[in-house]
Amino acid sequence: MKIRNIILSTFVMVSIAVPLYAQSTNKSNSPNANAKAQAAKPSSSIERGRKVFGSHCASCHADLGNSVKPNKPIKGSQVLSTVATFKSYLNEPLGDMPHYEHVITDEKVLNALYAYVKDAEKQPSNKEKDNEVLKGKGQKS
Repeated sequence: MKIRNIILSTFVMVSIAVPLYAQSTNKSNSPNANAKAQAAKPSSSIERGRKVFGSHCASCHADLGNSVKPNKPIKGSQVLSTVATFKSYLNEPLGDMPHYEHVITDEKVLNALYAYVKDAEKQPSNKEKDNEVLKGKGQKS
């Protein structure tokens, strides 16, 4: 009977200890895994901004350019210097650019759009990517 109790106690302790050990090991590795996962995907705000840009802006401002006035692209524009400047411009857009009241009045939408455009501004344009591939910079070794 004693041997059976010892075996049963050992089995119970092992069945509790192994999952706890595995869980503690995963926690110690999770900051690196989470950091890599976060770096691989855009924040939810940027993703929301991408959707707003796609539905409201991309038809004229693909690749942060300007199909109506090519010499006035979004990329590098002073309009992007601050959220306040961005909001002010969107509130009174020049030329034929539409006025989207809901983008201006909904701070989450406005901030998401601004975050997306600022993030996209840091990325190489499709034309720049094509040039890198042509020069051999875009090839994997």
